[in-house]
Amino acid sequence: MVQRRLVGGGASEWPGLTADPNEVRFDPKKMSAVADALQTDLDKYQDALQNLNDPYTGTDLSPKDLGTWDVASDLALAAHKAHLATVEYLQAFLQQYQNVIGAIRKSAGNLSDAEDRTATQVGQVGGDSPPAAPSQSASFD
Repeated sequence: MVQRRLVGGGASEWPGLTADPNEVRFDPKKMSAVADALQTDLDKYQDALQNLNDPYTGTDLSPKDLGTWDVASDLALAAHKAHLATVEYLQAFLQQYQNVIGAIRKSAGNLSDAEDRTATQVGQVGGDSPPAAPSQSASFD
């Protein structure tokens, strides 16, 4: 687990990771658990979006629902446009939500790899073998 002292002590903490407001600890296992919980929520949101986007669920209005007079047709068109905009917004939101989950998983993996490499290299101090080559799996791009 990596610990970093914060200059000035001004950041909020991740719940359950530290009681000291001037210190942040990064725990790959807890980070992965957070990503798993977010993924569970994301799956539920995607199911809801699928239902919202399904033309057979009755979530969209058509002129036949309101009548054939001009105002009813205009209202149905406006409701349809609002429906499409809502679906588009939710799709973009869920994509960003997925990106956050991916970033958390990647950070947890990179941190875990770095801790493993550090432990291996510390174990080799004073030995005859050269330090292990860095793994290519830890990237921050």
